[in-house]
Amino acid sequence: MSEKRRKILNLLEEGHITAEEADEWLEALDQAEAKESQTNTEKTSEKQESSGDFSKTLKRDLKNFTEGIFNFIDDTFQRVKDGPFEFSFNHSVVKRTYDYSKDHVKHLNIDLANGTLEFIPTEEENVEIYVKAKVFKETDQDRADRIFDQSFSISNENDMLKIEQDRKDISIDLKVHLPKQQYENVFIKTINGSIKAHGIIWTSARISTVNGSVKMFDFTGETLYVDTKHGSVRMDETKLSKVKLDTVTGSVFYDGEVDQINTNVTTGSVRVYVHNDDARHADLNVATGSIQLYVPKDMYINGTASTTVSSVDIDLPRAKVKRLDEQMMKKVTQFIYAEEGEEYFDVDLSTKTGSIRVYNISK
Repeated sequence: MSEKRRKILNLLEEGHITAEEADEWLEALDQAEAKESQTNTEKTSEKQESSGDFSKTLKRDLKNFTEGIFNFIDDTFQRVKDGPFEFSFNHSVVKRTYDYSKDHVKHLNIDLANGTLEFIPTEEENVEIYVKAKVFKETDQDRADRIFDQSFSISNENDMLKIEQDRKDISIDLKVHLPKQQYENVFIKTINGSIKAHGIIWTSARISTVNGSVKMFDFTGETLYVDTKHGSVRMDETKLSKVKLDTVTGSVFYDGEVDQINTNVTTGSVRVYVHNDDARHADLNVATGSIQLYVPKDMYINGTASTTVSSVDIDLPRAKVKRLDEQMMKKVTQFIYAEEGEEYFDVDLSTKTGSIRVYNISK
């Protein structure tokens, strides 16, 4: 991912620009990069073109357009670092607090247009929700309060805690303090903003974000599906039965116990640490990026690793490693450590342009 693109996504994740503005910038950046590439390609034949003056003028205009987009992004990013700027310096802050008995909260449904979300364990008997919102382009506090109250809704019916916020010009910092108990069904969606959770027990969870990272620590559950378009996914000290982690641009990190794990990454790396001997399946896929898998020393394993470009390194002393013939331009390696009749960890690792490493976990 280019530095300019990363800067735009950072501005978006931090709430300095809206998702619509980011889409416009990214589209303009794509056009600028494409036109810059076209200009560079045509430079070698510039002297041979019959319409030289017109061609040179057009290329100069394209170059100025490209440089203008790049300079605008750099300037905007610098303004954010130095202090408030035109997209966000006019705003009012609204704060709200809500609480509900834990006995009436078994399910969670949260949908935010623009904001960060964090789940925090608590010893209290109630679910406590703390909201801090910035209402942009509004300096009158009373009007800001009314705008926020119109865009934000919260309810607790049929054991479901439901929170919705639908305006992109309001940035929300939402902290949900959850009493230590198991929550059954969890659905979380953000368009712009990161999601964090630690010390939480969810039976089944679906987490989705367009622009923002997902980080979970000391998390326990049965099934979990996480997908993000632009952002990394990190799971530490996690215990799950089935997990699926997808991202278009960003890395995936998993460290814990798991029965079945599946990852799909377009651009980014995947690193997975499996600590339990009874894991059953891993399907790790990357289009552009590397894969690293770490497994227990005595685990029975049967796997294949394939890459179109780069290398495969299987460092499992007990496993038999066999380099298979190239198939469809892929380098395929098989590795097996298993005894007849015993269940094993079925592994499928695939990347188009990246290396693959499989190691034992260091004790």
